[in-house]
Amino acid sequence: PKVTMTDSASQKKQYDTIQSALNAIKGEGEYTILLPEGTYEEVLYYKGDATITLSGDTKAAYGKDVVIAKDNNGDLLRLTRGGSAQKNRCLFEFEGSGNLILENLTMINTYDRANATGSNGQAETLGFDGTGTVAAYNCAFKSHQDTLRTTGKTWFYKCYIEGDTDFIWMESSGKVALYEECEIVS
Repeated sequence: PKVTMTDSASQKKQYDTIQSALNAIKGEGEYTILLPEGTYEEVLYYKGDATITLSGDTKAAYGKDVVIAKDNNGDLLRLTRGGSAQKNRCLFEFEGSGNLILENLTMINTYDRANATGSNGQAETLGFDGTGTVAAYNCAFKSHQDTLRTTGKTWFYKCYIEGDTDFIWMESSGKVALYEECEIVS
């Protein structure tokens, strides 16, 4: 389905993909990308200063009917703009000084190391390498090793987080990550 982005001036525009909407964001400001129910098979990247909200148009638990899903890991490296293998193995890599708000959606890195060749099984769902903040509400994050990898301040509220090896980790000392009323499954 097409996605709709609203900017700080309340102007709306439709895009064929989430990534094309992210590519249209220039500079600072606040942007909301509304995702209708459906599955989006994309690997996403953003680097910048904006505050971006990805909002699933649903009230379902953990946004289960608005799904962003694709396989990616340290051998596949489907993302080529992250600047390092670590950043290129994410389903969504977010960099810069901007802020990210996620609500009512499910993000799944569908890489399955049991059925794949290669030696690098790390497959993040979200890689947040920014100096801003992340807030997630009513979302699900699923993968294997390193499901969530963050550097900035993060708050996950009423979310579902699933992984198996080091699947929640923060790379910076002195930052705070709060998982409030979340379901964490290993």
